[in-house]
Order: sequence, then structure tokens, then C-alpha cells
Amino acid sequence: MKPQTALKLDYDPLKVYTREQIEALRDEWIVSYRKLTEATPSEAQPCEAFCDRIRRAADLFICRHIEPVICDATNHDDYYYEWLDEQKQEEDDGLDGDFPLGNEDDMAFAAPYFSIQELATIHMGHAKDIYAGHYVEYADRVLVRRGILAEINGDLQEAISAYSGVCYSKLVQAREYALRSRLKGE
Repeated sequence: MKPQTALKLDYDPLKVYTREQIEALRDEWIVSYRKLTEATPSEAQPCEAFCDRIRRAADLFICRHIEPVICDATNHDDYYYEWLDEQKQEEDDGLDGDFPLGNEDDMAFAAPYFSIQELATIHMGHAKDIYAGHYVEYADRVLVRRGILAEINGDLQEAISAYSGVCYSKLVQAREYALRSRLKGE
């Protein structure tokens, strides 16, 4: 998972981010995780693992986008750049995990529909505690939230039903199709 995806950063390569912005975002995540452990102290260990993960994501983003290393373009070595790409991929893969929304596709799909506090709640395994919202006509956001939460809770049929109500988003339609194929395969 890319650091900007893990941080829920609306990344724009043309926008200039400051170290303070990224650190504030990191701190918001850490506070969200720590709030969850106040209610259930037995989850302190997973909380610290998530806090470490978000610190690594912030550090990676700062190293790559805010304070990048300037290299000498006259000494171009293809093997070095291939090695560097492999290192970046390993670092990105280190942010993935076996937890809800633990891969890049799921996180990138769900992030726009949930707040940082809600995403932290989902990561800690409490997706059932999140209220999807009240559906009224043309409330596609609520349908997508319901679909994501149903998908996390393992109810693929409910997720497909929720996603099918959203007809204006190709991304949601693609997700619905993938779930239908997965359900058919099972």
C-alpha cells in the first residue's frame, strides 16, 4: 500500500505538502487508534502496531515527496533504479496487512467514504460499530458505506445489493462486478 493511501491523503502530485501537514495527519491517526484502546485496554498491542504502521507511512511519504534525495543525473545506473524501485515496493508492501482494509485496493476504495476515526475503528476490527447512515433518495454515499461495511463483515450478497443501487460510479460498478464474480466462484 502506498503511504498516501495508508494515510488517507488526497494525494495530488502537483500539490506541495509540508512536513507539518503530514505529521498532523499522522497524529490524527494515532489519536484515533488510542481513543479506541481507552474503551478496550486489551487491544493495546494491536493499537501500537497500527500506530507504528502509520508512523512508517508518514516517514515514507516525507522521505519520498517532501524531502526527496537529489541524485546526480550524469551517473545514470539502470540497475540502481531497479533496485530502488524494488526497495520502494518492499516498503509499500510492509504497510499492507491482514486486517480489514489491509490492502491498497480496499483502502483506496473505502477511504473517501469514511473519516479517519471510522477507518481506525474498521482497522481494529470493530466495523459493526459504525453507522452507515440513513438512506434517502440519491444518497449514494450511504449505499457505498453500507456495501463496504457488509463486505468487511462477510455479507457479500448485502454488499452487492448496496452497490447495485449506485449507478453513476464506474468504480462502484466494477467493485460490484468483482464481488458477483467472487460469489459465483465460491
